[in-house]
Amino acid sequence: MPEHPALSLLREILDVGDEIAQALSRQNFEYLPELTQRRSLLLAQLQQHPLPESFDPEWEVLRVALNAQHRRLNELLAETERQLAQALLEVEHYKRARHQYQETSPRQVLREDLRG
Repeated sequence: MPEHPALSLLREILDVGDEIAQALSRQNFEYLPELTQRRSLLLAQLQQHPLPESFDPEWEVLRVALNAQHRRLNELLAETERQLAQALLEVEHYKRARHQYQETSPRQVLREDLRG
């Protein structure tokens, strides 16, 4: 019996999802647009294929794996967003501290003492 055409698409979508997870965990954000676009195209192709008419255990396993991966990727995206928001907050703290530090340089204080 020939393999249902959607099975290879499901495997490919899962592979791309794994690549997305790796890019997120390694903070290789420059690869995310390409990977998410590729995943979207594969999902669109999957929608064009009819579902298997009879029970197919491999289809079910891949379908469940895809749903689990989707949840895991959403969790990773939320965690990454939280980390990036924290990093932005830290950058703002740093900028304020740098600005405050640069407002009063030792030269200014020493010049005022010499004048006084």
